[in-house]
Amino acid sequence: MTTKIVNATGDWLACTDQSASSVRPGGETTIDYWARFRGQWGAEMTIGGGGVSFYGNTTLPWYSHKLMDGTSVVTIGRDNARGNLILFQNVRESDGSWQGGRQFLNFGALSVSIAAVARRDAQTEDFQVVCVGWDGNVYHTLGAGSAGAQTWANFAPLDGYGGAGRFSGPDVQITGMPNGEAQVVAIGIDSKVYHNIRRADGSWQGWIPIPNQDGLATKVSIAGIPDGSAHVAILSDGGKLLINTRRADGGWSGWMAVPGTNGADSFMGHALSIAAITGDATVQLLATDTQDGVWYTTRRASGWGEWSSIGQQATVVSVTGMPGKTNAAQAVLVNGKDIYHTTNPQGGPWDLYHSASVGPGPIHPWAAIAGKADGTAHVLTCVEP
Repeated sequence: MTTKIVNATGDWLACTDQSASSVRPGGETTIDYWARFRGQWGAEMTIGGGGVSFYGNTTLPWYSHKLMDGTSVVTIGRDNARGNLILFQNVRESDGSWQGGRQFLNFGALSVSIAAVARRDAQTEDFQVVCVGWDGNVYHTLGAGSAGAQTWANFAPLDGYGGAGRFSGPDVQITGMPNGEAQVVAIGIDSKVYHNIRRADGSWQGWIPIPNQDGLATKVSIAGIPDGSAHVAILSDGGKLLINTRRADGGWSGWMAVPGTNGADSFMGHALSIAAITGDATVQLLATDTQDGVWYTTRRASGWGEWSSIGQQATVVSVTGMPGKTNAAQAVLVNGKDIYHTTNPQGGPWDLYHSASVGPGPIHPWAAIAGKADGTAHVLTCVEP
């Protein structure tokens, strides 16, 4: 019987049997022998007695449940599935003001992603959201209407791969395509990356494993390009940043390492987010290094540019292009239990980051942002009410 450890805290959690397997905030592992919490290795992790004990003197709340495949899931840092953590939303207007945080569908999540998706008439956009719920399953919803005034459908679970009843995994991301489709990528319980398409008529393609995956993935992101292709970026279990491109004909380019900072062969990190920047189909990539420093780079037809530092620490990053504004982008960064917002109006250096109040309580380490053609940006995050 597999036991999966889910980290719902805002701090490091690492577990190992033979070799270290780091678990970032919001991440998970299937190894439950030895533990490190807040940077300190200690005695065997003990689950029970009202909490999870690390090094014999740190106790955190926890709860457990089972997935449909029989996997036992122990979530550390929460004492129930939904009672003290919910999704909140906020909208940044085109003038830079914020509408104010409000509850989003009374739903708690371990990870969340949002995208603006054009309808088939290409005249209007809807928001689509995917998330991993507290039961470990992947959910989807759609919101129609202007930013902050959408009519949202209830979250619906997505069918699993290969006839499974539900798709379960630690991370899921979504992007809009110019033909009105939405493409979704997710990491399964086998730590492999799967691809799905929600067609413009509302039907689903079904999950397909992305080919030629040699290793395991811990984080995933996707960006739809105006030519109908989509870039998929992942972090491997060793922290290496890899990218693959799904062409408009459905074929894949193959996995390639993204060059790292200071001439390194590859970028090594903990978090990432990729987005298409309108104007010349430039792709902008935000990622955190092994010390949680936030970096950004761009990919043009000539290849990847140099990495530059934003000057901020973060455990979660999310970036979006701003449709209708050439080379403009916005991003949200999560550092501990604080969330920050920053802009990149001209495709050059990012502006100073500013604290963004999304909800009424401390933030859980997940956040997502999506821009619309009207200049608004929609932010989702998890908060404690």
